[in-house]
Amino acid sequence: MIPPRSRPACLVRARELLHPSTEKNERFSHLADISRILGMRTEHVEIVLQSLQPGTRSSPPYARSHRDEIYYFLTGHGRVWLDGETFSIGPHDCVGFPAGKGLAHTFINDGEATEDLVFIVFRDNGIEDALYYPLGKGSKSGTTDPLIGPWNDPPPRSLGLHDGWPSKPRTEAQGSHTNGENDTTVNGHIDLPAPSSERKPNPPIQSFQWHPSILFVPVLAFPNPGRSGADYSDVAPLSALLGLSGRFSVQYQVLPPGTRSSQPRAHSKADQLFYVIRGKGKLWLDGDIHEVEEGDCAAFVHGTGISHTFINDEEHDEDELILLTFSENIDDDQIYYPLRTDAHEKEKISEDDFTWWEGAPKRQLSSHDGMPLHPRSE
Repeated sequence: MIPPRSRPACLVRARELLHPSTEKNERFSHLADISRILGMRTEHVEIVLQSLQPGTRSSPPYARSHRDEIYYFLTGHGRVWLDGETFSIGPHDCVGFPAGKGLAHTFINDGEATEDLVFIVFRDNGIEDALYYPLGKGSKSGTTDPLIGPWNDPPPRSLGLHDGWPSKPRTEAQGSHTNGENDTTVNGHIDLPAPSSERKPNPPIQSFQWHPSILFVPVLAFPNPGRSGADYSDVAPLSALLGLSGRFSVQYQVLPPGTRSSQPRAHSKADQLFYVIRGKGKLWLDGDIHEVEEGDCAAFVHGTGISHTFINDEEHDEDELILLTFSENIDDDQIYYPLRTDAHEKEKISEDDFTWWEGAPKRQLSSHDGMPLHPRSE
């Protein structure tokens, strides 16, 4: 067995990075800007882990004109607010918002329990965008992004009666603020819920009503076409199922014991990120092995030549390794397979519609062969 090296910089325990939001209007959420922390290309994408304490929400309800968003829920239970109606959400739910549809949304932890509502969000970045707040909560709500402005002509949509606030807001959220340098006032006032004595009762949650923007992910996974043996996995192409534009892909990937996420590879122009949703496994990194478990997150920045795959070496069928995977979709991206460098292998890869990355940086490999200890049979 190859002994592991120290934990690499590209691999983090994501929840240890959470810190209080500096957004005063919604200041009781905790955030970790994973894409920035791990050095990804933030001019293309923003990936954020967020934790909502009981009695809080993620933001004022809003819709985007040009940037797609997709949310995956890890722990806790709450509501998603969609055009004035609310729907239950919990672990393994996924909610997506293709840009330009005008579907306004926020996420609410209603304060009925003591657990935080934790999720990870993937969204476009670096392109012009506009925000629409259907409840009149400001044009930019404190954003400092110069590419974002007000969306003045969103598609007309009818709104339900829910006011977009938790049923039991944190009492601190109703305190007063001064207009400091970082204050996020809207038209001269702080965005706060009305006093409880003045609020109308919100309509009940839509417990038995389906919405096309919400997926319960585990039931959607199916065998990955053309993958068998050690490379077998079940996948659910979440971003495609939710109708996103295709500028990036988010997938749910299930690795049974004796399998790996892919052949070890590196990308020339596409950043990738993997979040361990459940189980234990191994991250193969340039021939070294690093143990991973639920809550670990690894990012691979394009152009570095760092090759990687995830391996499930567990023995029992129920010990699956489940990953949430993100990849940029770049037209002229090329792939380097460090363990398949002879001419015959390169030709086979070209036949599979992958472009071989001839100019990949040369990196020294350790001796692990990139395969599970007991590979799954065909």
